[in-house]
Amino acid sequence: MTTPDEPVTLFPSDLFLAPELSEDRASRYLASRGFREPAAADRNLQLMADDLVSRQALGSLAAVLLDCLSVTPDPDAALVGFSRYLATRTPKSSFLRYLHDDPRALQVLTQVLGTSPFLSEILIRNPEYFHWLQHELGRSVPDRLDYAEELEGLLANARGAGRLDALKRLKRREMLRIASRDILGKETVQSATAQVSNLADLVAEGALRIVSEESLERAGLDALPGTFVVIGMGKLGGQELNYSSDIDLIYVYDSDEPDDPDGHAFFQKLGRKLTSALTEYSGESYLYRVDLRLRPMGKRGSIAYSLAQCRQYYETWGETFERLALIKARSIAGDASLGRRFVEMVRPFVYRRYLDHAALEEMFRHKSRTDRENLRRGETERNVKVGRGGIRELELFTQVLQLLYGADRPELQEPNTLAALDRLRDAGLVSDSVHDDLTDAYVFLRTVEHRLQIVQERQTHSLSEADTERQIFARRMGFETFDGLEVKLRTQRDRVHDVYRSLFERSKADANFHSRQFFRILSGELSEREALAHLVETYRVRDAAKVLEVVRALDEAP
Repeated sequence: MTTPDEPVTLFPSDLFLAPELSEDRASRYLASRGFREPAAADRNLQLMADDLVSRQALGSLAAVLLDCLSVTPDPDAALVGFSRYLATRTPKSSFLRYLHDDPRALQVLTQVLGTSPFLSEILIRNPEYFHWLQHELGRSVPDRLDYAEELEGLLANARGAGRLDALKRLKRREMLRIASRDILGKETVQSATAQVSNLADLVAEGALRIVSEESLERAGLDALPGTFVVIGMGKLGGQELNYSSDIDLIYVYDSDEPDDPDGHAFFQKLGRKLTSALTEYSGESYLYRVDLRLRPMGKRGSIAYSLAQCRQYYETWGETFERLALIKARSIAGDASLGRRFVEMVRPFVYRRYLDHAALEEMFRHKSRTDRENLRRGETERNVKVGRGGIRELELFTQVLQLLYGADRPELQEPNTLAALDRLRDAGLVSDSVHDDLTDAYVFLRTVEHRLQIVQERQTHSLSEADTERQIFARRMGFETFDGLEVKLRTQRDRVHDVYRSLFERSKADANFHSRQFFRILSGELSEREALAHLVETYRVRDAAKVLEVVRALDEAP
């Protein structure tokens, strides 16, 4: 109900220009425009209008501003972000007139502010980035050559500790570009993850060059005592990195003098310095969280290994989970030639002529243990990565088929999950329908993962249990309600889980078949020719007759 002095029809501009408007009516109007906390929203609007010129400019902009705020995933957060960002612009009235003249710029700004507090903080910290971002939205994305040129300029223009801080600023700016384009629908999952991965490559290369120069100067050397390479693993290796992933790395070197302990010590120190450069905080924050547990011997091992040590380890001690991990091994920084030698060296370890079915069963048992732990924590349905029908099951399905058939079909030796699915389909190892369903599910689940992580740049994979947060998240995903998102999520995950279980059942049946066949060989139930054919087909042995002779001799031994 209006008071006699209040306008009968309320216009957006009245929020700023109608002095007789009561706080209660302003709040009711803002609630009708989608604000959860309308009184707080009104206070933020009034705080922006702290001088007459700004109030008049806001009055002119009000209708378009409220329209833009209302269609963001979180109008309240968008308004808070807009108020804070506007406070960085001097004079405010000039920026408000710019937005009035360019409504598209206002749409971009409010959509980013209403989707990601993390990106909002970048804009508030560096207000000038907004105009740069506007320009970047209409340009083609930078390629690796563009990044290489930018790195050269960065290293040439900065000195000392300022070089790592310059890298951090570059990373922060580029994350704003990539994620904003993603939010605004200008990127696919594939293009966004490739760019985030390329950025990590660039940063690792820059950090390595910085610490290498410092290490050489400290050691009084003119050149490295050999070569050093950073191997990217996991999503980084597959060029499918998340917005808030750890980067999984292995450090490999090849010393000029293999028997000289000083060379080995130098590269151990270099690995530690590189890890520190990537992970340590400064006033510009940090670069990446680094995970080195996929290196030989894991947490118990050295921080860096020579190529010869890697060869010996994988030939002697390598485990099945390491074979899965090394599918995605890729040289990302340092000596590219050494990186290629490493990848070629581990290839026979990864893609064997046969797959140990006991090891395969162990992979499934490990996944089952993870599932039980998620069930205990109540995350079976909320966690889109390791939960039922999540990203991990889809990746495991793909990687197991790569291990099973990759030795005979080199085209399957592909680090990227979607590209590997394409190749499995082309090889006739998965049907068109399975390929299409898994591809759709992967893109959808990774989009969910990205929208979860872009909120606060946190490494999370779980949906919130709070109703309000769920509704906001649904809008981040382009759904009007969480119920609609939940139906789509359940459908995708059910399909992934069905395909994953079919692989498990098929592998279990294969293992049982091979066990029965092996028993029939030992018992003499199979003829010599049948036994030889089974050994050749199943285990790809070169001299089946010799193997059969040894097997039977062992069976007859006391």
